[in-house]
Amino acid sequence: MECTVELFGTLRQLIGAPEVRLTLAAGSKLRDVLAALVQREPRLLESVVERDMRALSAPYRFYREGKGFVDDLGQKVEQGDRFMLMSAAVGG
Repeated sequence: MECTVELFGTLRQLIGAPEVRLTLAAGSKLRDVLAALVQREPRLLESVVERDMRALSAPYRFYREGKGFVDDLGQKVEQGDRFMLMSAAVGG
């Protein structure tokens, strides 16, 4: 199963890409997306993802396209899901 995580602001600069495509096992949850992101981009550990891998560091949040912000990392990921990883501190 595949999903995409779009990156914004300093995350985009840190990773050097506007998005990351991940391949996950069927039945994966949002916490598995976090683990896959850190495995692919270890620089995210502690700056974006808590050291225990159980949560995003403040002020980062996931937005699930078409469904809103997601705080429950136990939610199932579906084929083709698009998530936006952004800082809640971004304003306009």
